[in-house]
Amino acid sequence: LFEWDTQTDTVTYSANFEKKFGYTPIMKNFSKRIRFVSHIHPADIPEFTEMYHLLMKGMLYREIEFRLSDAAGRYRWCRLRASSQFDAAGKVSRVIGMLADVDEQKRAEEALQYQADRDELTQLYNRRTARRLIEAILEEPCVKGYRALMVLDVDDFKKINDSNGHMFGDSVLRAVADILTRQFRSEDILARIGGDEFMIFMPGPMEREQGENKARILIQSISRILLRMGLDQSCSIGITQIRKDGGTFDRAYRKADEALYRAKTSGKNMFCWRDGDGEEWGCRNGEEGTIP
Repeated sequence: LFEWDTQTDTVTYSANFEKKFGYTPIMKNFSKRIRFVSHIHPADIPEFTEMYHLLMKGMLYREIEFRLSDAAGRYRWCRLRASSQFDAAGKVSRVIGMLADVDEQKRAEEALQYQADRDELTQLYNRRTARRLIEAILEEPCVKGYRALMVLDVDDFKKINDSNGHMFGDSVLRAVADILTRQFRSEDILARIGGDEFMIFMPGPMEREQGENKARILIQSISRILLRMGLDQSCSIGITQIRKDGGTFDRAYRKADEALYRAKTSGKNMFCWRDGDGEEWGCRNGEEGTIP
């Protein structure tokens, strides 16, 4: 429990705080010091400061969740409930409230959400989640350059399952997912969207030459890992650019899928481009311009 005297800018706490977190919290000059010397996670400070500003302006009640570190430096999720009280003149004189440790509950919720968002085998995003994330990005204006969407699958993957069994086939898919994770940026969206088909969304800027280089490296990397697993097989990739003025997920996916189909029917081990208007830019063999 805590009480913040807004006139003296002093906070008093129940003894449970030090028992729980292992240090003495900020007491004097609270509003000035909280942003600079607190144990609040840096990403949560804006929401925390917004809360106390709103309470100071007269909001009756506010509840937020944020991360607070203990003496060992481990961040724990906490739920803060606070309400304002007023003096005879109607000004906020103090804020009282309760800080509760909800770390176990919050992390359990995050784990469940993670499982719901991910493909069970590869731990990449599943199709539903990838679509939701991509659509949210496409709603935002692209300041410069283009966005790009790739669709990839392993050539003749059915032969792998038929010859080596589904467990071996699963290990191949996990190996492909590992390559994607290592070769793309954290802001790129990687997903397994069904069977041996993967999708990569690059929010930009991404010009054609960059996209071709990415596809070439990817094809060569996957061919190498398949060879190490005793497989003389390859992968194919379809790519589309998404114009600066936006576009829909369905349109972009359709164009990338059409480009993938062309790559498969043109000899496999290839990547093909299509721009957002459907103009075909042609196909190239993934081994061209071999990268060490």
